[in-house]
Amino acid sequence: MYVQVSTRPDITFVVEVLGRYLSNPGMQHWKVVKRAMYYLKRTKGYMLTYHKFDSLEIIRYSDSDFAGCQDSKHSTSGYIFMLARGTIS
Repeated sequence: MYVQVSTRPDITFVVEVLGRYLSNPGMQHWKVVKRAMYYLKRTKGYMLTYHKFDSLEIIRYSDSDFAGCQDSKHSTSGYIFMLARGTIS
């Protein structure tokens, strides 16, 4: 999870969803893990980029749903913070 939180916000959703099935993964979950690893291999040169701006405004976006998980009916929420048009959290 360190990779997705600190350096790869593009994989946050997949890691979060797969994390729900760590105790009892099925074949479909392993297929998604394999695809995620293949994606990481293909995009290993990707990096976070920050630009110089006069103002260091922090922007926050968030989203949530109510009982959206098909398996457990749990709610899900997420957020992203941006600084200088680059993701920081």
